[in-house]
Amino acid sequence: MTFVAVSTPAHPFFLSCGTRKLFALRFDVPAGMVPRGATLLVPPFAEESNKSRRMLVQQARALSACGYGALIVDLYGTGESAGDFFDARWDLWREDVACSCDWLERQYAVPVSLIGLRLGALLALTFASKQPSALERIVLWQPVLSGEAMMTQFLRTRLVSGLMAQVETKETTQTLRAQSRSGQPLEVSGYLLAPELLSAIDSAVLAPLAAPYMPPLYWFEIVGDAAQGVTPASRRVIETWRERGVKVDVKSVSGPTFWSVVEIAEAPALVTATTEVFARTS
Repeated sequence: MTFVAVSTPAHPFFLSCGTRKLFALRFDVPAGMVPRGATLLVPPFAEESNKSRRMLVQQARALSACGYGALIVDLYGTGESAGDFFDARWDLWREDVACSCDWLERQYAVPVSLIGLRLGALLALTFASKQPSALERIVLWQPVLSGEAMMTQFLRTRLVSGLMAQVETKETTQTLRAQSRSGQPLEVSGYLLAPELLSAIDSAVLAPLAAPYMPPLYWFEIVGDAAQGVTPASRRVIETWRERGVKVDVKSVSGPTFWSVVEIAEAPALVTATTEVFARTS
């Protein structure tokens, strides 16, 4: 089955989360349709968020067309939301997810689901581990398994920039983390990273977060060939979850790694497969 992301208009506004103002895009269900549910799409980290915006909008429009109100929020200190990136904190981002879910519940009076991409998937599951009863389902798009491993890759972009600029001082990911632990902010690819944020993300791990009392989980991975399945590292986490009695549906779909490629790219098979989950389980 193919779902077409119709041109549902995006309604921009600022969502209040305590004293913070978060830029948001709202996608309502078509006029005359009773909402079947609502979904918050949680973006990934730093530049990956910019690369992924088109895909998140396409998914939100596809969900809207089949009866789900959808919301995309720029987390605090990112995008068009209040604050600078240096002000961002993991706990504040978790509160942003909570505020956004509360807004969806008030707006549509229906169950809320989460779709999280990359670090957004890890953040979504971190939030859900604290209050799982508030959610109908959780969809993980290419979830980050280890915040530390992801941040190592992020820090390496600074090392590459240093090599290209022929910086004399030898830096490594270890020395950069040491600087951060001493209280120094790090500038990486134009993002000023607070020590508190690096430390919190470094400590975040996906595997321990899922539990049997959670709503159904859906795990999607982008691969070159859908027949090859998810990566061995992902498979180990999934098997651990299933051994603990966690319900998780797993699917690999073919397409580009749109969050990391140089040019903006799309993965329509991912939108279709995700929308099928909502159509099938509602």
